[in-house]
Amino acid sequence: YASGRTTGVVVDIGHERVSTVPIYEGYALPHATLTADFGGQQCTEYLQSLLTRSDKNSSNSTMSTVMDEIKRKVASVACDAETYQSQMNKTYCDPQHIVAGFLRGIDGAYYGRFSSLDVEQLCMRYSQQFFKEMSFLDTLEMFELPDGRLLKIGSERIQCTEMLFNPQLFGIEQPGIHTQCSTSCQKCDIDLRSDHWSNIVMSGGTTKLPDIHSRMHTEMCKLAPTSRIRV
Repeated sequence: YASGRTTGVVVDIGHERVSTVPIYEGYALPHATLTADFGGQQCTEYLQSLLTRSDKNSSNSTMSTVMDEIKRKVASVACDAETYQSQMNKTYCDPQHIVAGFLRGIDGAYYGRFSSLDVEQLCMRYSQQFFKEMSFLDTLEMFELPDGRLLKIGSERIQCTEMLFNPQLFGIEQPGIHTQCSTSCQKCDIDLRSDHWSNIVMSGGTTKLPDIHSRMHTEMCKLAPTSRIRV
């Protein structure tokens, strides 16, 4: 009712549980309601384990309340699964070497036109562009701890939220929130599904993370390519 709808499907990401509840004319449909035993708390715990493993924080800064605040302020969601996987599997190398190697690989006569200064300037120019395009997960976010120290957070801010869409990657044998939502819709009467696809309402504190709604829309469009999806 708070969203101005009486028909749709609610995806509620709670503290330790994700629930998908189809609604028709204000009434919940119990036979299509599904739950999964993970939620915002598991994202927070995974973020804490990542930062601890990276030795980026001391024991007195790994309290749950501090981690919750870090998650709220700097965590984000990858645009899609392919972006997440490609970035996490990427082996970064010196872009200056890439550019220099490319220049040396072209026609010798053409390469002879470039002075050492030209090559250096080209390397710097394309290095900046390389990092701008390829370092999506390496962008550092700064967080000030209660003791005044600054904590640098890189790819951890993306990794901790990927659990919501790919829990299997983290040892959780549960479907992602998009798959669970799709299953709930499929359990409804075929005449109601279009209304549910086009009225997906996300709730819970974790749904305030940047890009989570666009990621949900992207994943749902893959699962129901012929339906009109609105999140």
